[in-house]
Amino acid sequence: MKLEIDFHGSEIADVKTGKNELEIIFSHAVIVQAGAAPVSVPATIKVGQPKYSKLPKKGRLTDGELYGVPGKALNGRIPVDLKCERECELSLSFEDKDYTIHGKSFHVIADLTKLPAPH
Repeated sequence: MKLEIDFHGSEIADVKTGKNELEIIFSHAVIVQAGAAPVSVPATIKVGQPKYSKLPKKGRLTDGELYGVPGKALNGRIPVDLKCERECELSLSFEDKDYTIHGKSFHVIADLTKLPAPH
């Protein structure tokens, strides 16, 4: 079962900055999988050694892409269990404004306990 976060419609609740880490906290990350209706769960994307300009602290995404993961075209969606220890670039769009985050590592943590039980 391949689960992915769809950036379009996902909602960021907070952005926290640490010494060498950025946390993008989603109150509602849209989870999609083949043959099932999308659902929303809480999720976090942790970016190691980030470089970015100011990001909005909250808002609904209209698009997003992760560049630099070999063999993966992550256009609009990102695996719920992604752990990437290499330099990548995350592009997030809020309405008509784009934001770019460069990082040395990316780790997605989705609260899959909130998924509905399969029938």
